[in-house]
Amino acid sequence: MNSDSTPQQTWLRMIKEIIAGLWRSRLWLNIASTPSSLVTINNNFFGINIATSADPACDDYIIQALQELGIKHIRMDFSYDSFDSHGERLLDRILATDIDVMLDIFPPKDDASMMHLEQLVMQRWQQFVNRVFDSYHDKVAIFEIGNTSNRKTWSGFKPLPYLKAWEIARPLADRYALTIAGPNVSDFEPIYNIAYLKEMQRSHSVPTIHTDNLFVERVIEPEAYDHRVLGRWATTLLRLNLIKKARIIDIIGKYLGCSQTFCTYTDWTVKRLGRRNIDPEQKQADYLTRYLILAAASGALDRVYWGPLLCSRDGIIDCGSDWESYPKIDNVSYYQSVRGEVSAFRKRPAFYALKYLLTRLNDAHCIQAVSADNGINHFIFANSKQQEFHITWCRDGYAVPLMQIYPAGLYDANFYTLLGEKYTEDPLCVTEQALFIDSSPNTTTVRPQPRLINNLPNLMTENIAAPIPNTSKKQFTLFQNEEWTGAIIVDPSCSAEEMGEKLLPETIEDAPIVKVLRDTRNKIWNIETTVGTMTIKLNRAQGIKKFSYRFQDSKAKRHWNNATTMLRHGINTPQPIAFFERHQRKGIEHNYYITQFLENTFSARDVFASINNGESHLRGIKHNELLKVIGECICQMHNVAILHRDLSSGNILLTIDNGEAKPYFIDIGRAKILKELTTRQRMIDLMRICFKLSWADREQLISYYNAHLGREVATWWRWAVRYYIFKQRSKRFIKGKFKKRK
Repeated sequence: MNSDSTPQQTWLRMIKEIIAGLWRSRLWLNIASTPSSLVTINNNFFGINIATSADPACDDYIIQALQELGIKHIRMDFSYDSFDSHGERLLDRILATDIDVMLDIFPPKDDASMMHLEQLVMQRWQQFVNRVFDSYHDKVAIFEIGNTSNRKTWSGFKPLPYLKAWEIARPLADRYALTIAGPNVSDFEPIYNIAYLKEMQRSHSVPTIHTDNLFVERVIEPEAYDHRVLGRWATTLLRLNLIKKARIIDIIGKYLGCSQTFCTYTDWTVKRLGRRNIDPEQKQADYLTRYLILAAASGALDRVYWGPLLCSRDGIIDCGSDWESYPKIDNVSYYQSVRGEVSAFRKRPAFYALKYLLTRLNDAHCIQAVSADNGINHFIFANSKQQEFHITWCRDGYAVPLMQIYPAGLYDANFYTLLGEKYTEDPLCVTEQALFIDSSPNTTTVRPQPRLINNLPNLMTENIAAPIPNTSKKQFTLFQNEEWTGAIIVDPSCSAEEMGEKLLPETIEDAPIVKVLRDTRNKIWNIETTVGTMTIKLNRAQGIKKFSYRFQDSKAKRHWNNATTMLRHGINTPQPIAFFERHQRKGIEHNYYITQFLENTFSARDVFASINNGESHLRGIKHNELLKVIGECICQMHNVAILHRDLSSGNILLTIDNGEAKPYFIDIGRAKILKELTTRQRMIDLMRICFKLSWADREQLISYYNAHLGREVATWWRWAVRYYIFKQRSKRFIKGKFKKRK
């Protein structure tokens, strides 16, 4: 917004440019969403955001952490309250090292919102900018103007105030011939990038560096296509993944005169990851590695600054403060201060993942890059010494045998985790955690052809879920022979081939039986093997099921997938060991599901029977404590969007661990993994589990559920239970009538 323009004229121009930009955006459909080969990643590519606290010891810790990481570029927020405070102190400390600084300067939120209206606000901003430039023009490498300029609830900026702030700051920067960056748009909202840069171009003040906080957190995985732009129906049409988004942002900047494109802030919040992952800190490390590799291979970004170095909620170092103390203004808008004490700082896996990634990718160049729609990602890099290494991973919850990617085999290769830990045994599968592969000095790893990787079966379509990697040092692999297909978790005491032979249906049918638990439509029994006691479920298809099961996965496969997904979400079920189904007629032939044997269990049915018998305890635990455990575990399952659909009291097992009851869900073949559960869906499980309790005990169980949920699940839950009671009694009445006729 130039001084000779009215706000109305500026708005009209911006709207015109937005419409023109949207029209031109139809051409974005032709931008590739696949990574590039022949990309060089210089040692300027990786950066991180920092802040400090009032304690000078925090400065020391930060500098030591940056040196350990090998980071050469940091980004730091700087506002009116930073001078004569710990912000200025840290900046001076950093500038005394060999680390380059990108300083993001901006006004407080209230001033930002009034920047285009009040003369005093403009004067304060001009005085602040002048002081910053005068103090640091010869020390700071890059100055960024403004913060999250499309998020007025965070930064206070709207288009006109931001453009006025830019108009004031830019001539002052030109006086010192500074490198200027902007407009710091948050997320993928290219309309703002177009509108801002076009107005800057009109006044001949386009920034050298085009900045955007390119988040993909809300689409969960770094590789995923964004479904939020035009809805899920357009997801595969637009194919807007991280790579394509980065290229679009870069094209906009280059078209309007910017020479470089930086992503200035991105992260995954541990709190958000914890909603669907049993180990959110490990998942943060997974996503950091995968995001940065994809961002580098896009060829569109010149630098990526990761989110906060130190923060309990989303930092790669936990600062030790509670999540409730997180500031009202999000860190992405103003990473002002570290809230915890230095003595409580703790480095998360993401810290070591970033450290290892820097040692591998700094000054490396990409030789081959594949990010396939089948869920498999595979990259080949060469370092500055021309030593070749491979990085590969799968989408969340899936795995592919390593030999499918390397059919010629991998001889004398060395394998490393994303944290830089060397595998003691060669991995069998590629999982969601990035796998680094080095050739030995005397051999060369065969490069898999991109066509081979792209033509492998779609992991999501094949739909065999993989357990969480490295949870018990046991390896997972898919299994296939002439008759059976399935999956197994390999015990460390034997090889994959030996484990497969021990667990084959022909073998377990002949194994010593410990106890038969059921033998009607399905058979469940315990066996003793050389690798421990196991529980086997034989699924038989009978009657109409022989027809209906033709159109769905076998029950064994459904049990396996549901169990691995539940464990991934922190919901207890017996640890799956294997499943087997026929190559042909999978759903209607016998299929086997094998799990860990749980010792000394009792069921919720036993709890309810004990309550109905007037007892006060079971296994030394009071009934109200057992009901609390049952209510809370059901609520937790529902909160992560898992619907059991067969939640009778016999399908919740409990064990006693250090005097406390620990619940396990079983018979999970009918369970559904959904995006979110409605109240009606929650009641499908609740009315069934309440069936064999008295009304007083039902009230108590639901009260525990409600307490864990944080609200009343439904005012009409009693009517749902009454309906289920009526339904069950009606079924029994009709069955009784048929029996009398016979």
